[in-house]
Amino acid sequence: MISLIKDTLPNFPDEVIRDWLLQYAKAYGWPPELDVDGVPSNGWKLLLDSRPLSFFQMLDWKKECKHIPINEIAIKSQEALCMIFDSVISKRQNILNSKRRFENIVSNIKSNGLIPKVPALLFDNNKYFILDGNHRLAAYYYCYGYFQVELDSDLMLMTKEKQHYWIAYTEKRTCCST
Repeated sequence: MISLIKDTLPNFPDEVIRDWLLQYAKAYGWPPELDVDGVPSNGWKLLLDSRPLSFFQMLDWKKECKHIPINEIAIKSQEALCMIFDSVISKRQNILNSKRRFENIVSNIKSNGLIPKVPALLFDNNKYFILDGNHRLAAYYYCYGYFQVELDSDLMLMTKEKQHYWIAYTEKRTCCST
């Protein structure tokens, strides 16, 4: 299945395919059915943010280790992070498996300071959109102290500021691009 995805998205790193797209390809089939505008249908439409498949075929991926302040995350993605955080901490909303997933990620960060599995982000219009890793990043920002809640100081000390990300750029980047 990975090779089928790679045939359609040769620019995608194997790790991004394995950690993000593979499970959905098994559930929804691959390649996705496209509407007249080239936008994938069924579950793919939401997953790929209603963007045409051709958009994803032109992305330039880089694996980077950096700190991304929450204000550099796109508002739409910030809202998703807050919804996950709110569902876990306040228990006002119930997102499937959020509490267990969130606690497992926090436990991993507490153990080694890092987010388990590298999140996939899209850098577009000077903002980062979360493609894969909403729960992981909600837990990271919680551990890092971005949410205004009482937090174990040891957890904040263990959380490494710089994390690894797969970042998809809409323009080719060079080693000196910022």
